[in-house]
Amino acid sequence: MFRASIVKAADRSCGRKVVGACRGGNSRTRWWTPAVRDAVKLKKESYRTFLACGTPEAAGRYRQAKQSAAVAVAEAKTRTWEEFGEAMENDFPTASKRFWTTIRRLRRGKQCSVNTVYGGDGALLTSTRDVVDRWKEYFEDLLNPTDTPSGKEAGPGDSGVGSPISGAEVAEVVRKLLGGRVDEVRPEFLKALDVRELSQKAKLSIYQSIFVPALTYGHELWVVTERTRLRVQAAEMSFLTRVAGLSLRDRVRSSVIREELGVDLLLLCVERSQMRWLGHLVRMPPGCLPGEVFRARPTGRRPRGRPRTRWRDYVSRLAWERLGIPQEELDEVAMEREVWASLLRLLPPRPDPG
Repeated sequence: MFRASIVKAADRSCGRKVVGACRGGNSRTRWWTPAVRDAVKLKKESYRTFLACGTPEAAGRYRQAKQSAAVAVAEAKTRTWEEFGEAMENDFPTASKRFWTTIRRLRRGKQCSVNTVYGGDGALLTSTRDVVDRWKEYFEDLLNPTDTPSGKEAGPGDSGVGSPISGAEVAEVVRKLLGGRVDEVRPEFLKALDVRELSQKAKLSIYQSIFVPALTYGHELWVVTERTRLRVQAAEMSFLTRVAGLSLRDRVRSSVIREELGVDLLLLCVERSQMRWLGHLVRMPPGCLPGEVFRARPTGRRPRGRPRTRWRDYVSRLAWERLGIPQEELDEVAMEREVWASLLRLLPPRPDPG
């Protein structure tokens, strides 16, 4: 009676836990769909049937079910990552937040913690029956101490050994064992989505929302030298080549890779942004700080050596090389917003050496 009351109260308060590997799937895993669950269930049933009879027909059915389950899991993961890429592409303002949220979830998924229970001799218990028996022994020792002083008599209000233990009492004991920390009892973490299943569309969305802003941060005020140009091109093609599933050994031109992926030349976007910012500066009314700094002419002596290229000189030369607008007419043309915007839209890319 006492042991049954202990088990019943502990089960009602704490529940039952299977110690060991994660089982049963996680309903929050996006690729764990009903179709995948049914395919995995059929595979397990076929395996049990094969172990029971061991016939060649059962072995063939098990191999077929195993292959079908693998295909279902792969298709579900691929479809999940495609949906992730579409969501990032359709909701561009929150794409960065969505990306890093997914990364944090994947990192947490690799930290699988297992709540272990040890026996009285220090051996690890893996069987559910042994774990339950260990909990019963613990509560018996806790609630029925053997070193009670003999001179202390039980009062009239004390409950006997056969009285059932309430769930509140067991819960209170568990809280004391955990030191009042509820977060010590955590569920098993399941294996997260496989990043290798990321689709090309999702990778391009990451390229547009994460890689390009980080690589070209503050590019409107760059003075692009030949060294900077080569480094930007190398970083850009290193990413796009991996997105396309190629390598340098394939000897595919950079222009072909960009055309297949539908991506514009990154340096072309940089030049458009720089000249767009030039138009904003020219059209700024007097009193605006960026415009005043742009029009300022500092006085004094320069230090010894070749002076550094000013951004105004660089962007004026860029407009002459790319648009054919001389420096003396640059302000007049940039003042016309529609004309300037149309010129930037029609800006052709530079000849691609790769």
